Amino acid sequence: MKVMHALWDSGVLMQFEEECDKLCVRASEEARICDSRASLKAQLRSLDEIHHVHTGVKRLEDKVDLGKLDTANDATYNSSTEGELPRCLPDTRTDLLKQITD
Repeated sequence: MKVMHALWDSGVLMQFEEECDKLCVRASEEARICDSRASLKAQLRSLDEIHHVHTGVKRLEDKVDLGKLDTANDATYNSSTEGELPRCLPDTRTDLLKQITD
């Protein structure tokens, strides 16, 4: 009965149309918000991936820098023979030992 009455009463029909317009605007706004949330999530994933790559590059840089250090070929580390050797090889660390002594 209401439907038939609404079809004949233009005021009710116009009110219905206005409500539909409001709902369309709201639905459009909600869709925009959902799109921005999805975009934000994608951007956060991208930032996380960039951070992961940056961390890997930093580790590689550290390894390259460590690879440039000079090594003492006769030095031992955590070796069973380490206890049999003097703490410093002859004529090494003489400047440091002199500074400590002074």
